[in-house]
Amino acid sequence: MTNRSGRLSRRRAIEAALAVPLSWAGFAAHAQDKPPLRLLVGFPPGGNVDYAARLLAERLRAPLGRSVIVENKPGAGSRIALAEIKRSAADGSTLIVSVDAAFTIYPHTVAKLEYDAQKDFTPIVRIATYDYAIAVAASHPAANIREFMAWAERHPKEASYASPGSGSGPSFVGQELARIFKVPLTDVPYRGGQAANTDLVGGTIAAAVGVLPDMLELHRSGKLRVLAVGGSRRNALVPEVPTLREQGVDFEGDITIGVYAPRGLPPAQTLALGRTISEQLAGADMKSALDRQGLTPAPLSGEQLAVLHAAELRKWDALIRATGYVPQ
Repeated sequence: MTNRSGRLSRRRAIEAALAVPLSWAGFAAHAQDKPPLRLLVGFPPGGNVDYAARLLAERLRAPLGRSVIVENKPGAGSRIALAEIKRSAADGSTLIVSVDAAFTIYPHTVAKLEYDAQKDFTPIVRIATYDYAIAVAASHPAANIREFMAWAERHPKEASYASPGSGSGPSFVGQELARIFKVPLTDVPYRGGQAANTDLVGGTIAAAVGVLPDMLELHRSGKLRVLAVGGSRRNALVPEVPTLREQGVDFEGDITIGVYAPRGLPPAQTLALGRTISEQLAGADMKSALDRQGLTPAPLSGEQLAVLHAAELRKWDALIRATGYVPQ
C-alpha cells in the first residue's frame, strides 16, 4: 500500500506537469456540476492554432470553474469546424479557436462558402499573432528581399517559391512580391510548412513564403535564412530580420488567432469571456509558452477584432483581385 507522502508527491508531480494550481482538486469537484466548454480547432493536433488552443484550455479551467476540452475537427482549411460552430447554440458552451483567414481571405477565395464571415460568428477576443515570413536556404546568395528578387530576375527558370497552397495567405504574399517587383515567380504548393522547409533546406526550391513559427528554429540554427517578416514592426523573436516595409515593399500583414462563438452570444457573456481570456494572456508564463511556438500575445476585444477583420477583408479583396485568382 502506498503511504500518504508517496501519494502527495505523485499528486504534486502531476500538477506541476500540467501547470495546474494546487487548488485543482477542489475545483475539479465544483467543475463536475457544469458541462464542459468545447474549444474547436479546425486543424490537426500539433499546429500553431492547436498549440494556442491547448494552452488556453489549461488556463481557463480554474477561472471558468468548468472543464475545457479541445476538439480537433480538421478539413477544408478549418471550414468543417466553422460550419459546426455556426450550427451550435449561442450559449457559450462551444467556441472555436481560428485564424483570421477564415474571415478575411476565404470570402474571396472559396466560391461556395458555407457561412457568412461577418454575420455568423461572434468574435470574443484575439489571442495572438504570428508573422508571414520569406526565407531562402542558408547557401542562397540573397541576403534580403531586393537581392532575392534581383536573383530571380536573372534566374527565371529557378525563380519559384514554396507555399502552403494556392489560395492561401502566403501564396498571395508571394504573388504580391512578384507584382511589386515585376518579376515572375512560380508558386509551388506544398502540403504544410514542414515539407516546404525540408525542400528549401535541401536546395530543391529557391525560396519559401510561409509563417515564422514554421521557420524559426531552422533560421536560428542557420539551416535557412529568413529575409523578411510581414508585420508592422520587427518580430522580437528574430529582431535581426527586417520587415517587408523596411525593405521598401508596400505590404504589411500577419496572422491572427482568435476565439469566436456562434452568432447571438449575449454581449455580457461575450465581454466576460473576453476579459477572462485576456487576463490569462497577461501572465508571464503564457507569454513565455507562446514565445516558444513563435506566437506573440496580442489581446483585442471582440469589438476591436471585428473592426480589424472588416479592414483586413477589404485589404485582401484588393490584393487577391490584383492576382486574378478565381475562387475555387
